[in-house]
Amino acid sequence: MGKKITIVFDGDKFNASSEAVLKFSNLTIDPNKQTAFLKNEDLNLTPTEFNQLLLLAKNKGKVLSREYIIRHTKGNSEHTDSRSIDVIISHIRNKLKGGIEEHFIKTIHSIGYIFLAKKERKK
Repeated sequence: MGKKITIVFDGDKFNASSEAVLKFSNLTIDPNKQTAFLKNEDLNLTPTEFNQLLLLAKNKGKVLSREYIIRHTKGNSEHTDSRSIDVIISHIRNKLKGGIEEHFIKTIHSIGYIFLAKKERKK
């Protein structure tokens, strides 16, 4: 998975994980820089949008319930409900429209969401 690196700042050690960049057709997600690009255009995602997109992309092909998304992106916040997840997914979808035919995120009625994009093959 990710490589572990050690960074030293003024004698103090700081561990950082380096994660691989995810590429799906025209979509590139860089967990290390917290950025996502569609056709080389920055999607300008909020931190919450980015975290939800990254969670879905890392679990490509798996149906994630709204509760799972809440637990893994927001913790057990009492201020987050399944409707807020729907709104954030809607925002992500709008930013992903960018003139592409492919639908990256599909709603699974009464359950949650699934990320459907195909991974780009290494050349």
